[in-house]
Formats: sequence, C-alpha cells, structure tokens
Amino acid sequence: TLLVIAAICAFAIGEWVEGALVLLLFVIGERLEHTATAFSRRSISALAAVTPDTAWLQTENGKPLEVSASNVCEGDLLYIPPHSRIPVDCRVLTGNSAVDQAALTGESQPVYAEEGSCLLSGCINGSGTLTAVALRPSRESAAARILHLVEEAVSRKGHSERFISRFASVYTPLVTGAALLVAVLPPLFGGGWITWLYRALAFLVASCPCALVISVPLGFYAGIAAAARCGVLIKGGVYVEKLATVKAVAFDKTGTLTTDELTLREVIRLTGEEEASLLLLAAALESQSAHPVGRALCRAAATATPPAVKDLQELPGLGVTATVDGYLIACGNRRLLTRLGISADGLPEAAAYLVRGMAVIAAFRFDASLQEGAVLAVEQLRDLGVRRLVMLTGDRQAEADAVGAAVGIAGEVHGDLLPEDKLTGVKDLQGDGFVTAFVGDGINDAPVLAAADVGIAMGLGSRAAIETADGVLVSGGLSRLPVAIRLCRRVVRTVRVNIAFALGIKAVVLVLAVLGVAPMWLAVFADVGVTLLTVCHTLTLLLPRK
Repeated sequence: TLLVIAAICAFAIGEWVEGALVLLLFVIGERLEHTATAFSRRSISALAAVTPDTAWLQTENGKPLEVSASNVCEGDLLYIPPHSRIPVDCRVLTGNSAVDQAALTGESQPVYAEEGSCLLSGCINGSGTLTAVALRPSRESAAARILHLVEEAVSRKGHSERFISRFASVYTPLVTGAALLVAVLPPLFGGGWITWLYRALAFLVASCPCALVISVPLGFYAGIAAAARCGVLIKGGVYVEKLATVKAVAFDKTGTLTTDELTLREVIRLTGEEEASLLLLAAALESQSAHPVGRALCRAAATATPPAVKDLQELPGLGVTATVDGYLIACGNRRLLTRLGISADGLPEAAAYLVRGMAVIAAFRFDASLQEGAVLAVEQLRDLGVRRLVMLTGDRQAEADAVGAAVGIAGEVHGDLLPEDKLTGVKDLQGDGFVTAFVGDGINDAPVLAAADVGIAMGLGSRAAIETADGVLVSGGLSRLPVAIRLCRRVVRTVRVNIAFALGIKAVVLVLAVLGVAPMWLAVFADVGVTLLTVCHTLTLLLPRK
C-alpha cells in the first residue's frame, strides 16, 4: 500500500525513473521473499513424500499383492522388499535388516530390525526382506502424524509474530498520515510543494515495514523447519520462544531417562509356590497392560499359557487387579497394597508385588538401562544454563535415586508419585519463577505435559502424549532436547537482531528523508534492501550445523 501510493505520487510529479525504481525493486524483493519462503518449506514438505503410495500385502498363496497404502488396515500382513520404504507403522514377524530412519527422525545411523522390532512408516528397509504386521492404518502412521503436527505448528504464532502483525496494522495508517503532514505542512509556511512532496515520498518508501512483517514470521517458520529436519517437532512459534527461555526441566523416568524395556532380574517367592506358576499368574494380569513392568513379566512367562482372568482393571500409577479362579489377584506397587488394605511391613524392596486374596505371594525386581545419550543430555542442559533438573516418577524412590545418580541429577529425584503428584511438582517449579519443560512419554504424563510451559513428548508412542505436548522428540533420544533449545535460542536471537537492524536503519533514513538528504534510492534500500538482508540472515537458520 505504501509503495503504490509513493509510486503514483512520484509519477504525478514527473519522477518517472524514481517511481519505476520503487516498483521494480519491490517486485524483485517479493520474488526473493517467495523463494526464501519456499526454501524454508522444503524441509517440511519433504515429510509428505516419505510415505509410499503403495504397499505389498502377504496373501494366502504366498504371492505378495500390491495395494494402495491407504487401504492397509491394522493387523494386515505386509511383505517389505529390500530397499523399499515402510508403508505403515508395523512390527517385524520374520527377517532382519538394517533400517534407515534418517528421513523421519534425523538419525544418520541405520537401526537393526529383527523379529519383534517396531518400524515407523517412511523409514527405508535395507538389504533384507521383512514380513511384518501393520500396527495402525496409514492415516495414523508416524509420517502422517509428523506432517499433521508440523502443519499445525505453522498456525501457532509466537508473541513476536503476533506483535508484528498488530504493529503493521497500526503502523501503516500512522505512517501514511505522517507522510501527508510532511508533504502539506511545510509548504503552507513557505516551502516548495514539489520539494516537500518528494521528501514525503522518500519518507513513505523508507517507512515500509516489509523487513519486519516478512523476516519475523519467516524466522519462526525456518526454525520449525530446521527443528523438524533434526528430528524435533515444535508446534508453533510461541513454543519456540518458551523453549529458548527454559530454566527448569523435569523428566519422567521410564521411557525418558531409561528405556521402556525392563528385564526381570529376580522373583522373590513369599510362599511355597514354584517360580513358574507365580510368573504365569502375574502374566495373566499384565497381558493387557502397556506398562514396562507388565511387558517384562509377560516376556518372562512367554513359554507357557497363563490362566484366564475376569474383571481385569488397570489402576494408573498403582497396578492391575482381576479375578482368577474366584480369588482377587493383584499385581502392582506398594501403593496398590495400601489401596487394598494390605500391610507392606516386612516385605522386601521390589518394583511389583503379586497378591492373591489378601496375601502377598511374590515380589519382582527388574533391571532398566539408561536411554542412550541421557547422561550427555543432562550435562549439555546444565551447560546451556538450565538451573533445575528434576525427576518426577511413579517408580519406587530407591530405583529412582539410582537412576538419578547415574544420569547426574541426584538430590532432585522424586519417586512414588501419582500423576497428580507430578502435576504438583511441575507447578512448584513454575511457582519458583522457572520457565519449565516436562519430558515424558506415557498416557499418564498427558496432564503434566499440558500444564508445563513446554511439554516435550518422547518419540511417537502415546497418542495422548504427543497430542498434548508442545514438542515431540521424534527420534526418541534425549540428545535432541539440548539441540532443540540451542536452535530455539538461535531463532529468537535472529528475530531480535532483524527487528533491531530494520528499525535502526529505518529511523536513520526517515530522519534523512525529512531533512531532504535521503534520495529515493536510499529510501528504497531502507525497505527492499533491509528486507533482503534480514531474509538472508533468517535463512542461515536452515544451514546445516554440527
């Protein structure tokens, strides 16, 4: 609007070259802006192409049948030939191969896949042939969810973006009025009309807010695209700004600091029953549970068929109860014993207890390994100035303390927590004045992820977690969290430099324009030239870095 007014007025006073120059440079600037925007979109748009259009179904006669990937349903048997893309999220039944996950998670090292391995859609199979079972349809696959999350992210503006939008809507009429005053008032007191109209035109061109309106949203857009390329999904500019200022990080334990695969280490028999029968009874209760303790017990008893159960009920943060042969059977932690009215006095320390009737008949101990990169991530977060690192977990305090000491956050470990207790822990950190991020992966973490200033979900496991979270570490590695914080700080720093640079140049040129010192070409530079410089500075966010 401002440039068109300036060009028309320049033509009206005979400054044809100046008017044409304004329009020509504006068109060039618009073209370069569109090119820059398209460049920043490529990292996001490429996600749409990582899922193939077709899939191979394993038929009864043994011959694979090619079908549309959109027609694959949960439970279908898939044939995955060598060097092909995985069509939907699936679990390997037979075969082994090295799978390339770089397009989806940013992980450069291939992941070894064998029987039981879960593969994400969009990954590339290596030289082996795999047979797998589809875990979910293509519209709910990892690649589809990633694309949906990133598309949503672009619509969530940060404070700087919203400020610039409001600023531009107020700024344009004010500047137009100011230019009109520059053109009209001085001639009324003896100035030349043409001279002051030319100065008003230079003022009008120099005051165009293109550099701010373009570079600030583009900065957040480029930051979100760069994060997606690194395996981190950030759901909008507002969370980029918050993640840049995080001073406290709270972690869940299982699936976040430790792997979600536990190994049964010891069965403590508290009656005369054999270990195998105790395991079968526990596995019967845990057969429908997704909790790591339940999965570990089921794996340990996998060689036999567990008894049938009735009235199965899972109690979040406590355990599982059911009826077997007319008896109440329960498997869970000490809090479950308290809920059932059973005294835990004299019982050995363990992660889970097996109850029949009102008697504890067994205790189970497990081993868990740290997530790869967890120790390094904690060190890097401290180096980045994060002042509080806290663990909030429902696991036993003794196990939580051991993990906390191993990763380097001893003294800030809180175990035996229910989901509402985790929520209280995060609110306490916020009450102390810290911008707080919470990192978790489970369904029971969804309320805490929503309450934190920035909720970060680990991987693409729990739908409730990733939909509630403000960011997702797609690769499932905590090493991505310091990367995300560093990138967000670069984005905010880049945006602030662009704002300061654009306003500083414009202020100088506006004063020179009123004084009659700034020619039209300098006014055009203050608009189009500054816009191009800020856009180029913004695009450095997309350059590869170590």
